[in-house]
Amino acid sequence: MTLTASRLLALVACSTLAVGGTAMAQWSADPTANTVVADGTGTQGTPIIRAAADGGAWIFFWDNSAGGGLRPTIQRLNADGTRAFAGNGIVLANRANTASYTADMRSDAAGNAYACFDDNSTGTQVTRVHKILPDGTLAWGAAGAEMPGSANSLNSRVAPCVDGTVVCLYQSTTNTTLALQRVNANGTLANAWTITEASRALSASDMLPGDSGGDVVVMWVRGETTSFLARKGLKIQKFDGTGAALWNAGTPIDVYASSGTAGAIRSIGNGYFPSMVSDQAGGAVIAWYDGGSARNAWLQHVLSDGSQRFPANGLAMSSTSSATEYRLSASVGYDAAQGDYVVAFETSNTLQSQFGLSAQRVSSDGAIEWGPVGSVLAPVAAGSNHKSFVNVQPAAGGTALVTWFDYQGANFPMHVKSARLDDTGANMWPSFLGVATSGSSKGRLGVTRTAGSDMFIVAFSDNGSGTDDVKAQNINIDGTIGPAATCFADFNNDGGIDGNDIESYFVAWESGGESADVNRDGGVDGSDVEVFFAAWEAGGC
Repeated sequence: MTLTASRLLALVACSTLAVGGTAMAQWSADPTANTVVADGTGTQGTPIIRAAADGGAWIFFWDNSAGGGLRPTIQRLNADGTRAFAGNGIVLANRANTASYTADMRSDAAGNAYACFDDNSTGTQVTRVHKILPDGTLAWGAAGAEMPGSANSLNSRVAPCVDGTVVCLYQSTTNTTLALQRVNANGTLANAWTITEASRALSASDMLPGDSGGDVVVMWVRGETTSFLARKGLKIQKFDGTGAALWNAGTPIDVYASSGTAGAIRSIGNGYFPSMVSDQAGGAVIAWYDGGSARNAWLQHVLSDGSQRFPANGLAMSSTSSATEYRLSASVGYDAAQGDYVVAFETSNTLQSQFGLSAQRVSSDGAIEWGPVGSVLAPVAAGSNHKSFVNVQPAAGGTALVTWFDYQGANFPMHVKSARLDDTGANMWPSFLGVATSGSSKGRLGVTRTAGSDMFIVAFSDNGSGTDDVKAQNINIDGTIGPAATCFADFNNDGGIDGNDIESYFVAWESGGESADVNRDGGVDGSDVEVFFAAWEAGGC
């Protein structure tokens, strides 16, 4: 076959495009030498990762490179894996505390990031919130927004709302009260309200923006007493822009009610704060594991009206008795388009000396799909080690990406492994993908699916240099890392070029996502459609 000049140029262009049409020149293809986000003297660790609107990711972490304290810092990786900001990133406060506590960071569709954290840089420890623009500008000034009544608060969450306001959730002056403060788009304080219950210890677990206005969904850990060691359950409530409770006539809902009944004890563990994922319709999907009698992994979906889709206290993910097996973690990926759930969880023997990994799928009609014990990805067996920080993300075509720390010894080193599960629970790749396989100790794994494409980015701390650094790595939908030479005509990256690619492309094109800019001219318009269809009709690039 003779190649025309234009055909040759098209081939060259396609060969430099990554998944969804994004150039990936900077991502490492070596799992033993992952992309560096932050390094240098001192420690950089405890990263939080969220998708950025441009196809990259925001990463928040604590940085001690200057010494004297762990400073809240933020960096943004471009879609090609390069750092958007010089050095380790933007320091948000000259915090002097050498301990890190629970902080939070989220992003919005406009490309901004919002971070909340404890800060003692002025001599008094308070909770502070920052809005960071895509170019790194601190929109609310160097000091950000200080939360009133937050003295000595160590646990905070943040949610950017649909109406442009931001809500911060933090511990009030006592452990029986949680405070919520709304911040206007310009950084000024708006309305505030509290969640309080006498004689009960309350701790922030997670918070999500709702689907309209200033709505937020808040979930908290509720102790049976004020003691940190008391049995604990999970409560949830949705609040509107005025702070009014919307669900259950204003009464918080039990996601998981603690109980001391013999043989049916229900409690989550000390220091455990389960997270939520949005159902993209005003509700929340939650997975958690318990430290009570069942030692199981559980699933609940609280719908936009406050009703619960599954039985009270959750739907069990395995029927195996706690007399023979424990479940030690739980993460859920929710496919809003299909209404399906995939929950992955670590398993262990009752001595917690052998460990495995399993996953369960629940269909849109609430049926358990992968059998009574789920799909066993790694069995509990002699010599098996921890599978921690398990994470599930929905992937293309109703599949699911499961990522975890795979311990190579009893305590370290750890590898980052990943698998893409089909609708039967089988791994679609030849084996588990080695995402990060250096012989080092690692910590705080986070995963996000990038905006407008089927690429994922993981972030974690890595002490391969002798002190913790923050590293990241992309995962391509075909089970590779680093640059991916994939033709954009196969837009959904399923190995075929058919009508599904057209549907996937127009979803990205209508949203203006970067992956739809297939002619790489910096805009998404009709010329991209022409280029896409030319390649599609030709059966490839």
